[in-house]
Amino acid sequence: MGSSDEPREVSDLGVSGVFAVLAGFEALYALGGALCILELSGLGATMSATNLVLALCMAVGSAVSVFLVDRVKLRDEWLDPADAASKPLRFAFVAKHARRIRALAVASCAASMACACALHPLAAVLPAMAFSGGVLYAARPRGERVRPKDVFLFKNLYTAVGLTGIAASSAVAAWLAGNPVGEHLGTFGEWAWPVAGATLFVLLRILADAALSDVDDEAADRRFKTATLATRLGVGGAVGVGLTLRAGAAAVPLLLPIGPVEPRVAWACVLGLTTAVLHLVRPPRWRDAVDAAFAFEAGVVWVVLLAFG
Repeated sequence: MGSSDEPREVSDLGVSGVFAVLAGFEALYALGGALCILELSGLGATMSATNLVLALCMAVGSAVSVFLVDRVKLRDEWLDPADAASKPLRFAFVAKHARRIRALAVASCAASMACACALHPLAAVLPAMAFSGGVLYAARPRGERVRPKDVFLFKNLYTAVGLTGIAASSAVAAWLAGNPVGEHLGTFGEWAWPVAGATLFVLLRILADAALSDVDDEAADRRFKTATLATRLGVGGAVGVGLTLRAGAAAVPLLLPIGPVEPRVAWACVLGLTTAVLHLVRPPRWRDAVDAAFAFEAGVVWVVLLAFG
């Protein structure tokens, strides 16, 4: 590799780059997913502010721990050369601060478990399960064996199911807080379908965003044989699929007549508008854009519900 390909000083990464490396955008995404389920299902309006904050912190902590452990791996020797090829500055920062980032990943998981335990004792296991899933996702660089993240479409599904599980489990844990065990099944029945519908919406939404996120790594994924929509269909094809899935997901809250009407209409409109903006703007970093968009959309819906509720 010639000198022109050598990464610049880590300081050139900048504040926004460090924020991205330390899973800041993924934290916003998890925040948006948890808020979305709470809003669409109506659960958010039934719980205390304390339980709401604990649920959101549980979701954010879990997501940060998962994405950090995927980014930094468990050992220095396992750092992924595909990451170095796609984002050399970010990789240089990770390599230099690997031990600290691993400590942050563990601390985030522990904080998430503490928040979960404060909501319900049994919920404490959920962040640990999410962290384990992150470790299994891509523990080592690809060798002769194919990793989950290298399998076509399975990578997107794995990510979508994991992030949806984090959002849904934090929302349900908050609802369970303070309820005697014997009352759970009897009182949760009325919320089961709204929660299921909100979870389906989030799952479809994350699948769409996962397709768009892979666009950023198309060249590196092709080089290291990680099969994605971008490597199979090209950047334009992957963007088209992702935006089409987002537009389709926007219709789900209207097509499934479950849960309060107001958040369903608000989410359909907001997601439709942000999808149109993404289509027009075509951001240079799709992953950061869609990650930040989820929290922004959830915040807009929350303000709308407060204003007209």
